[in-house]
Amino acid sequence: MGGGPDSDSPPAMSGSGPAGDAAGPEGSPSRDDRAYPGFEVKGEIGRGGFGAVHLAREQALTRDIALKSTIGQRGADPVRTARFLAEARITAQLQHPGIVPVYRLAQDSSGRPYYTMRPIEGRPLKSILDKLRADDGETVEQFPLRRLARILLTVCQTIRFAH
Repeated sequence: MGGGPDSDSPPAMSGSGPAGDAAGPEGSPSRDDRAYPGFEVKGEIGRGGFGAVHLAREQALTRDIALKSTIGQRGADPVRTARFLAEARITAQLQHPGIVPVYRLAQDSSGRPYYTMRPIEGRPLKSILDKLRADDGETVEQFPLRRLARILLTVCQTIRFAH
């Protein structure tokens, strides 16, 4: 899933963008590389309902990965943990160009689950849509209607495959 100016592949649809502070937003627990042996966490790149995605360096293979973990007290909730594990396992079984591959499912030093996947580049779809709504000239030029239609078709085909 690319999203560069010359690409018709969908823009980044989950958290992506510049890496932020490794400690995450104020008030969230700090996650350092000791919590994930073998990984050097570079910073948070996205956050959702019960998970945060960090850009990290997998030291053994010397490659950048995206590391998704549960966050806060929600991470200790057995129902949310089960959903998080199901998300990782189901996603790992889906082999499709529009779905980010899962590399590994494991537990951090506190016993909470995390999984690693290929990092994606590009701008978050929400950011693109917000700029289109604001009639941002550069974004309007980069995403003409024909390109947006092709991206939507690709997204629909990916969702169809997953379901």
